[in-house]
Amino acid sequence: MLLLRGENSAILSSDRVARMRAGKPDLHYREIPRRGHAPTLNEPAARAAIDAFLRQPEITGETAV
Repeated sequence: MLLLRGENSAILSSDRVARMRAGKPDLHYREIPRRGHAPTLNEPAARAAIDAFLRQPEITGETAV
């Protein structure tokens, strides 16, 4: 699971993210700089975070050779 948070979110606080991560240690988290609550997909930083997440072997099902 990937959580994207805009750095300037007034809805999802850093403390809340910390509690979410403590409760789900395998949660992938990326903070998008200079953005509000929900980064949009036309933002390069958000797209890059999603691409990186989806390319991980545990997500794609690929194994290391």
